[in-house]
Amino acid sequence: MTRRFPLSKDEKIKSLQIQLKQANECAASWICKYQADSNLFQKQNKELAAKDAEIKELKQERRRLYAIHQEQCARSSEYLNENIRLKKALQAAQKALEEGKYGAYFIAADLIDSCQVTGDDCVFMRPDSKACAAMFNEGPDASEEEDESDVRQET
Repeated sequence: MTRRFPLSKDEKIKSLQIQLKQANECAASWICKYQADSNLFQKQNKELAAKDAEIKELKQERRRLYAIHQEQCARSSEYLNENIRLKKALQAAQKALEEGKYGAYFIAADLIDSCQVTGDDCVFMRPDSKACAAMFNEGPDASEEEDESDVRQET
């Protein structure tokens, strides 16, 4: 509603008070909206940080599982290669038996690895330095302390 004639002093004051009240309400509304947006931003920022930490943990777990997988694949490959070697040796032994070149004992001995320390046949199907050191105190993993004590006892 607009008037064309001049307002009185009281009317001007009342009009200015209304305008000031509306301006304050508008400013308060914008402050509340800003505060709500700020709180929402902080909440989303915390959630994002938690998700980033979860992603980091998942990546580490994936790397660990991949390393385990690679190790298992390498072991499977070793066992497969050993089986192939033994299969070839067995085929050669069967062929030698068929041709009458060797007896069964010599063919079985060809399949067993020889000990690098004693030169005899290895007692393990797959040579195991740590097990050999534990059982017989021989091989590269054998402790030197026991060797020295054996020498003292002999003298």
